[in-house]
Amino acid sequence: MRVWVKDNGYKHAREWPYKNVVTKIICEEFLEGDPEWGLLDYKFFCFNGKPVYVAVDFDRFTYHTQFFYDMNWQRQPFVQGLPTPERDAPRPENFEEMVAIAATLAQGFPFIRVDLYNFDHKVYFGELTLHPAADFKMITPEEYEWKLGEMVSLNL
Repeated sequence: MRVWVKDNGYKHAREWPYKNVVTKIICEEFLEGDPEWGLLDYKFFCFNGKPVYVAVDFDRFTYHTQFFYDMNWQRQPFVQGLPTPERDAPRPENFEEMVAIAATLAQGFPFIRVDLYNFDHKVYFGELTLHPAADFKMITPEEYEWKLGEMVSLNL
């Protein structure tokens, strides 16, 4: 943990929001996840305070894969630097609650990604990020990189 506290996220990718952050260790409850699916990571891509897409990450620490869905749980034809899994993720029973939480946390931001977990029918907060994948992983096909970029309005 001493090594982690000395880590400065800004030095790795020059993400300006992390430049002067004081590093701390926070211990959280361990969430094991579903025996069949593991712990799915729901990453809501929010534009101007509104969730538009959710990336669902599978197997984060083994064979990391990802699908994108819209808010109607329709799979999308783009990816962000990861392979796609062999099967679709089930829509969480409390998906509408997750969308509402993401929308609340996204207020006031032209773009932000809100990460949530759904474990034992409860929603857990993961993180907020302004720079998914430190802006190094492009959305492909490229036309979707442009489509997502056009959703950002700096006139809030």
